[in-house]
Amino acid sequence: MTEIIKKLLEYFKKNNIKGTEIAEILGLKKSPLTDWKNGHSKPTIEQLIIICEKLALSLDELTGLKTNEIQEAYNAADPGTKAAVRKLLDVKEQEENQELFTSKIG
Repeated sequence: MTEIIKKLLEYFKKNNIKGTEIAEILGLKKSPLTDWKNGHSKPTIEQLIIICEKLALSLDELTGLKTNEIQEAYNAADPGTKAAVRKLLDVKEQEENQELFTSKIG
């Protein structure tokens, strides 16, 4: 079980959030918690974002990463991963290219 799953399960337990509620939040027919606990599956990035948005939980809290660590991880990621992150965050590639261009020319 990953640290993120452990933190999620602890948060759910602490706040009396049932697996059926998580299934409803995620639009699933059954709770994913047992599969997550047993390592049969893991939450997707999209699911983590939905859970965090619905439960007012920050990804920083959940991952234990600080903002600068997240930026470093993004910078080290391959282009496909970066594209997926931009898509999830609804960031336009053109905006990123503009920032990159601006940072290089000072």
